[in-house]
Amino acid sequence: MPEWLLPAVGFAACNGALSIAIKLAMPGIGWRQVVHWSTLAYILAAAIVVIAGGWTLPLGAGVGWAILFGSFAVGGLVFLFLALERGDASLVVPIGASYPVVSAILAAIFLTEVITPLRAIGIGLVVAGAMVIGREPADG
Repeated sequence: MPEWLLPAVGFAACNGALSIAIKLAMPGIGWRQVVHWSTLAYILAAAIVVIAGGWTLPLGAGVGWAILFGSFAVGGLVFLFLALERGDASLVVPIGASYPVVSAILAAIFLTEVITPLRAIGIGLVVAGAMVIGREPADG
């Protein structure tokens, strides 16, 4: 088994549970409060990393990218909170789950990764699947 597979499955499982937890939390608290509580969870996770691996805060070339990542992570979660506040998880999440299309295109542009014909077909299937699942019946 490739060593990346288990973490990738964990990522998918956590992301799947994430949207359900958000949807369950928002009737009792608004999306802004979900951002606050999520921030506390990030702080706890950072504390666990520090305890487990020691405190390091390198200031190398990757710092700017790490800060940009944090901005994208927060922005993505806020958009997810807003979407889940307004729509059903079964409709919102599949559209949000089409992010690998964006990743593949950006990887081709910035990381010079190749989108092979087989990957292009996969990207098309992701887009088609998101369109099918996200389509609501005409009566509402």
